[in-house]
Amino acid sequence: MPTDSVADASDEFKIEKSGAQLWGETCNRCHIAPSPADYNDTDWETISLHMRVRANLTEKESKKIEEFLKSAN
Repeated sequence: MPTDSVADASDEFKIEKSGAQLWGETCNRCHIAPSPADYNDTDWETISLHMRVRANLTEKESKKIEEFLKSAN
């Protein structure tokens, strides 16, 4: 079996973390993660942009976290 096929198959079954999981893992690395209810949607947009840079998150990770926070506030 060629190596490329194995790599393709493993990518197919890769399980992505949810926004809630990313929020819990990422935000608690440096500080106590605030409650989603602490801020409104506009605040979370601004905070997400700022923390994306500080926490070295991808755009996809940042969006997942932001969507989770907005849905839970």
